[in-house]
Amino acid sequence: ARLEVHPQPQKPPKIEKIIEKLKSDEWSDQNDSINELNNSLDQLIQGVNTNLREIVTSLLECSASLRSMLAKNALNCLQKMIKSKSIDFEPISDMCASSLLQLITAHKSKHFIYELSGDTFAALIESISVNKATDILKNEYQRKHDDARAKVAFCISSLVQRTNDFSPLLKPLVSLVQDRNPDVRKQAKSAVVYMKAKSPSFNQLLAATF
Repeated sequence: ARLEVHPQPQKPPKIEKIIEKLKSDEWSDQNDSINELNNSLDQLIQGVNTNLREIVTSLLECSASLRSMLAKNALNCLQKMIKSKSIDFEPISDMCASSLLQLITAHKSKHFIYELSGDTFAALIESISVNKATDILKNEYQRKHDDARAKVAFCISSLVQRTNDFSPLLKPLVSLVQDRNPDVRKQAKSAVVYMKAKSPSFNQLLAATF
């Protein structure tokens, strides 16, 4: 009888090796480590959680790369991590949010990376608690660049659908509704529509805030 040879299941890469390659000066090493992390994320959750700040900082640095492929892969990997229910981004969400908004403006000329940066920011806001998301949006709504403010306004509109306490968002929203940029105004007005639909006493709430 012939003996059947079953291939051994491949062991996931060691998280220490991935972190080391992420910090390499060679972009090809960085890209390899991002692909390894992306492909083996489910098996690496414990190591990722233990080293989350270090890994995310390196991914954000790669996301700022002038090499489009590296930036795109880093953002895709980061977004996959953010959407994982097993990874808690709350403790590093301030740092992560600020960097992603910076990337939106830095990558304006590369449309697909610019879009990916914005989508990743929105995914981050969606993945964290309402209180933490509110704090971040309150801190970021006065960004200098129109695209960053538009993404903040979009995320306020999404957040309104997750909460019944709008009062902390009213001041940023009043500013964004009057913004010089039409896209920012449009996103902010959507948030107001959602607020009015959810709260019959919206006008009284607005009056009490100012």
